[in-house]
Amino acid sequence: MKKSIPWLISLVLVIWVISRMTPHKQDRELDIDGFSRLPVLVGGRVMPMDTLARISLSVMNHHGTCTVEGKVESASQWLLDVLMRPRRADSIKVFEVANPDILDLLGRQATDGKPVSYSYNDCEPFLGEIGKQAGLLVFSEFR
Repeated sequence: MKKSIPWLISLVLVIWVISRMTPHKQDRELDIDGFSRLPVLVGGRVMPMDTLARISLSVMNHHGTCTVEGKVESASQWLLDVLMRPRRADSIKVFEVANPDILDLLGRQATDGKPVSYSYNDCEPFLGEIGKQAGLLVFSEFR
């Protein structure tokens, strides 16, 4: 029995060393929190990615968030989707429209002044007309 104890301890140590040497399975989830803290230089100012994402979303809608399938998603997740998964980002409804003229252009009925969110895919068929109207607006301001 005394001779088998050192062999048993050696076997356990060898198994432990081999288990530490084998690569572990990587998580499939992205580190959103780590990504949101990465610094980025924008307009001469260094800010975290999360701040860039919230500012960008605030330009597109007044609340700076986005909703995917009824679930509010973080601004950093949205920015990561824009950078890494553009097809998914194109389907996220982030553009808020409350103007009745634009709602008419998009073929939607007025919603009692409440803003309606649209995705890029929803607006894509109308981009030519939107560009034309924007050009007319810019041209009329310089007259």
